[in-house]
Amino acid sequence: MNRTAIKNFAIWARRYLREQVKARAAQYGITDKSIIQSQTVTGGLLVAGQTLNATETNQYEQLRNRLQDLTLISSPAQAVATLIDEIAYTWFNRLAALRFMEVNGYIGRVLSSSDPNLVDPDLLRDASSIAEMGDLPGLDLDTLNEWRGFANRDPNPDEFLYRRLLLAQCKALAEGIPAVFDPRQNYQALFLPGNLLNQDSIVRRLVKEIPEEDWQDIEVVGWLYQFYISERKDEVIGAKSKVAAADIPAATQLFTPHWIVQYMVENSLGRLWLESHPESRLRECMPYYLENQEPLPNPLLGGEGTREENSCSPQRVEERSLTPQELTVIDPACGSGHILVYAFDLLFEIYKEQGYLERDIPALILTHNLYGLDIDERAAQLASFAVLMKARAHNSRILRKPPTLNITAVRSTHSQTLPLATELNPEDWEPLIEAFKDADNLGSLITPPPFDVEKLQGQLNNLEASSSLFREYAPILRELVLQAEFLSKTYWVVVANPPYMGSKHLNTILQAFAVKNYPDAKSDLFAMFIERIDKFTVQNSAIGCLMPFVWMFLPSYEKFRLKVIKQFTITSLIQLEYNAFEPACVPVCTFTLKKSTNQDELGTYIKLSDFKGHQNQAPKVIEAISNKNCGYIFRCKTKDIYNFPNNVIAY
Repeated sequence: MNRTAIKNFAIWARRYLREQVKARAAQYGITDKSIIQSQTVTGGLLVAGQTLNATETNQYEQLRNRLQDLTLISSPAQAVATLIDEIAYTWFNRLAALRFMEVNGYIGRVLSSSDPNLVDPDLLRDASSIAEMGDLPGLDLDTLNEWRGFANRDPNPDEFLYRRLLLAQCKALAEGIPAVFDPRQNYQALFLPGNLLNQDSIVRRLVKEIPEEDWQDIEVVGWLYQFYISERKDEVIGAKSKVAAADIPAATQLFTPHWIVQYMVENSLGRLWLESHPESRLRECMPYYLENQEPLPNPLLGGEGTREENSCSPQRVEERSLTPQELTVIDPACGSGHILVYAFDLLFEIYKEQGYLERDIPALILTHNLYGLDIDERAAQLASFAVLMKARAHNSRILRKPPTLNITAVRSTHSQTLPLATELNPEDWEPLIEAFKDADNLGSLITPPPFDVEKLQGQLNNLEASSSLFREYAPILRELVLQAEFLSKTYWVVVANPPYMGSKHLNTILQAFAVKNYPDAKSDLFAMFIERIDKFTVQNSAIGCLMPFVWMFLPSYEKFRLKVIKQFTITSLIQLEYNAFEPACVPVCTFTLKKSTNQDELGTYIKLSDFKGHQNQAPKVIEAISNKNCGYIFRCKTKDIYNFPNNVIAY
């Protein structure tokens, strides 16, 4: 994968899109200096000297509503800046999604030409046949001829027509991929980038600068996301100050190398399945799986617990094997979905070996197994897209009626008030609204108060069935219930690369929250996430994490370490070399835990500090797995850590 090309394009595209959106917003009288009010006139709405037709008026009013919502939680200038960022990254995500789908044959060539000798996209050249065949919902020959009539009065008729066709394609994908092509955000159409058919347009550069073969791997989405926000990340980190809520995603986002994702998922989800199904051949699909050389009786199968000298024996779970649909997997800081994508692959193999029909498996995985949360809306969009593309690769019809995904952004209720609808009981809703008021800072660290899902859903059903003027609040309140439900559930597997942010960078809201709720882990966000993961998990569940290795030995993490080894058994740990995390330089370790106190179990530890450079890390892990006498793989019991000074994680 040509990461240099991806990085160069993503950085340029962010600058380009933000400038385009900013200029377009100014045409509607929206700037960081002032906002010009519209006027109703004959023939439409007058905005900053231009008259909008009925469709544009509706889109403009939605735009102003979104701006008004943002103004409730920030200054007018900051609200405009946030709106510009939102629109820019939404179009970036949409263009990336269209490119991925056309290259993989999931849609026609809407951004490029199938003929290497031609430049104009097939969507424009084949518009008549597309309309005649009804390939795009809402586009028939009459509509196309009407558009052509409008186009002929435009200075650039091809550009005018192509824009209409591209928006029609986005609308056609809204039902199948709502996270990226949200049908509720009609105002986005006002900001489709201009001059799309020009040689140096964003579409042409997207097609030309990133090699087509790179689009055949869904991992390209994660790299685009990382590089898109890289400049802002450098600005935030360079400021060396408290990080505002809006900048937490940029400050903490770090793309997880694929081999580390494989290691974490295989040694958590994979290990859990193999412990429940010793006869499984799943290990043949897991190159980074660390086989337990001295397997102990498995509580999942009703075997004996730990040795008598271990006073904290694990709670016995029901004596049966897990079924594929029970293997719930969550990434509470899912980013662009890289971990969820690989978990999908492993789950697919699990279902297949259990005899499920391959065409049925994708929907089962999306419905029952995969859960993702993130503080960043744009990340949740891409994660949703990524897992849908994995599903589409196995079932060509899944986008026609896709299952509802268990992936969402954790949204703030800071500006949200409960409507005065008789169908809603304030006593049932206000605790949730209060709990999530700072969600833009806290994300998945929030533990919701107790609530009755069925009661709240029933109230929303009644509201939607009524003629109340407050019906429009129902979707927002449903999202609130959904994120609270995900954060209240427990899961069999948690895998995460949690955010890293030291206490000196935590803003006042995060600091106060950390002191109150995570006193032993307040030194860094990553430690708080590990404590939060404990509440996500059931007994004998499996966990995989990647985070800075300072938690293993610094005195400031001693209480945190003690809490971890009391609550979990370390099943494996890989300590990476300092410069092993491409493209960043971060001293990290990746490890897996079991939520049990079977501390006689031997964990496997691999030390890679003698092997410089990111390119050497994965091969050396494979070497250690195949050669137990290589000299840098070790075995250690979790209970032995109690004997080390300050309970350092030593092996």
